[in-house]
Amino acid sequence: MEALLVVLVGAVMTAQQLGMLPVVVDPPGWAFGEVVRQLPGLGLATVVVVAGGGLSLASLSLMRMREGGWVLAMALQAIGLADALYEAATGQPPYLLLALGSFVVLVLNQREVRQAFDLRHEHG
Repeated sequence: MEALLVVLVGAVMTAQQLGMLPVVVDPPGWAFGEVVRQLPGLGLATVVVVAGGGLSLASLSLMRMREGGWVLAMALQAIGLADALYEAATGQPPYLLLALGSFVVLVLNQREVRQAFDLRHEHG
């Protein structure tokens, strides 16, 4: 569910960024010039969509009890927590993201959870 929400937010951000482009009635040369000039501004939206895809892949792998899903989920949480810590250092602490990310890492690092993924790897 979270992955779909993240992908949707990224798509909305992309649409919003593209919606702010000026309407060109008579293009001076290349019709897609304005769109190409806006591509660097789509960086954050692209990152959000890719993160949503990563969350989707991690959730599917976790449901299938694949070790790679556990590793991907931990890596995504590490990136999210690093970003939240950076924002906290710059004076805008996202307490909810820090709390949720820490909770997910705590749950994923429980001995029973790690053993469940290791057992699948040993017998698979």
